[in-house]
Amino acid sequence: AAIFTMDSKLEQRTCIKFCCKNEIKCSDTLKMLQKCYGDDTLSKTQWYERFKSGREAVEDDARPGRPSTSKTDENVDEGRTKGQTVNKEYYLGVMKRLCEAIRKKRSALWGNNSWILHDDNAPSHNALIIREFLLKSLEALMAIPKTDFQKSFEGWIKRWHKCIAADGDYFEGDNLNFEE
Repeated sequence: AAIFTMDSKLEQRTCIKFCCKNEIKCSDTLKMLQKCYGDDTLSKTQWYERFKSGREAVEDDARPGRPSTSKTDENVDEGRTKGQTVNKEYYLGVMKRLCEAIRKKRSALWGNNSWILHDDNAPSHNALIIREFLLKSLEALMAIPKTDFQKSFEGWIKRWHKCIAADGDYFEGDNLNFEE
């Protein structure tokens, strides 16, 4: 999962605008951006089409309602101490502050419990290193022959019969010999 700063987005949009004005194809523009920015390349081609249609500004359009300030670099730095590990205690502290803020600012929602917090899309849950680990684990499991799994399960059956016959006093290395 790529992490974009405001500067990175604007920089890439400026590059897209430059390529569009020089009549470089959208696909070629994307390839050049990927070469420069790697995994942090913007994924959508909407900006190329906007510039092709005459748009000049590289900044986001103003949106109706309250302005979004949650993802500026300054606000992220303000909300988290540099080098802070997001562990259980930190997470619980954030959750308590969030619940208190909801209770104060949106008391109607708080009172009738009609709000849901969607928090399981954190970058740590879909990070490349995690996906690579899961893929390697799956490959290792798939490489084990089915007969080996079968033998393991049969061994467990024998062990639990030994444990039952010994009234729970089963331990490794005993010489009890029971068949299913």
